[in-house]
Amino acid sequence: MDSFHTNPSKADNDEDGLNDREEPFLYATNPLKVDIDGDEIKIYRTDPKVSDTDGDGLLDGEEVKIYATNPSKSDSDAMNSRTTRRLRSMA
Repeated sequence: MDSFHTNPSKADNDEDGLNDREEPFLYATNPLKVDIDGDEIKIYRTDPKVSDTDGDGLLDGEEVKIYATNPSKSDSDAMNSRTTRRLRSMA
């Protein structure tokens, strides 16, 4: 049952890059609101309407919650290598 009353034909109703089914359970966020706690702008300096602010191929939410990298900087390790290539090669 969808307690948020999302549109079932859309996988991401608020278009924040997080799947509606996962949002309330994995991330404790509302699938109808882009940035419910204001952390994207205030803490991470990312754009809540863009799913990959730094354009490195990792979603902002993944960088914060899974990889512990900077979602507003494509080269988070400052080693002149793209963070995405490094993380994807480790998978």
